Parts: sequence; structure tokens; C-alpha cells
Amino acid sequence: GSNGNGRLGDGTGTSRNVPVEIVSSGVNKVSVRDHTLFGKTNGSLWGMGRNDYGQLGINSTTVTISQPTQIVTSEVSSLAAGYYHSAFVKTDGSVWTMGSNLAGQLGTGDYLPSPVPVKVINSGASQVSCGQFHTLVKMSDGSLKVFGSDRHGAIGQNRPLFRSTPYQINHKLLAP
Repeated sequence: GSNGNGRLGDGTGTSRNVPVEIVSSGVNKVSVRDHTLFGKTNGSLWGMGRNDYGQLGINSTTVTISQPTQIVTSEVSSLAAGYYHSAFVKTDGSVWTMGSNLAGQLGTGDYLPSPVPVKVINSGASQVSCGQFHTLVKMSDGSLKVFGSDRHGAIGQNRPLFRSTPYQINHKLLAP
């Protein structure tokens, strides 16, 4: 596939027509946008690719990271790559975000980017998903928390257009 900004993690910028092994074993989760996140069976989180907004969470905004770089050493249970941001859930149910925050998609209560992971939900989360400028979090009880841009109804709010803190949808849309 396309290897723009090193998102394939093979140390080059060369696009590939055949698979190239970059990690020999233990990968159990993957999410890709212009950057790639993957989790390993030991709970560690790794990333590579585009990083100009700090979306890899490695305390840098170096544009291209072309080899897998460890972000978190353990306890990651869910992960998601958004357009210019990323999020993950730890085994304690906490939610962490990093990268661009132009629409409040980090859930930090402001619109400032973060090149390091920031905890935005203390506990109770089970899964996370990132869109272009929004983040959705499935809670253990089946409820849904959302933050970021509501353009085109992305977070189901209609008003206000941006939510910079986690907001719980009032309906239990998902089974626990």
C-alpha cells in the first residue's frame, strides 16, 4: 500500500505491492489513517507514519516516523487512529488522546494540540473509535461518550458544533 509519511513502518517512504514484515509476532490490534497504530499482546502501543500534530504521542511533531516507535509500554486494550489525532483505552478503563485538537476531538476541555497522551476519561471505557475530527468512546455499561466536531451529525448533537469535553449520549445504543 501507500507508504506516505512512513505509515507502513518499513523505514522507507516506498509504497509496496506485496506485504513487508515489520513486526514478527504479537500484533493483535491495528488502526490506520495517515499514521498507523498497532497494539501487541503484551498491551504495548506502537505507532508510525504522519506525526505533524503529535498524533503518535511520542512528545514530538516530527512529520515522518518511518519505523515502529513505542508509545505506551503496557495495558492498552483498544486503539484508534483519527485524521490528525489518536486515542486508546487502557485496561483500567481510562481513555487517553493525543494529536490535533482543532475541533475538541481530544476531549481535554480546550482546543490545544497535545504531542503526548492525555487522560480524558478516568475509568469505565471499553472501546474507542476516531473519525476525522471526532472521537467516540463505548463505555462498559453500553453508553456512548462523544467529543469533537458534530459536522454532519458525527457526534449526534446538532448543537453546539464542537464539544471539547466527553459528553454522554442519553441512550444506551450499544450492548455492554
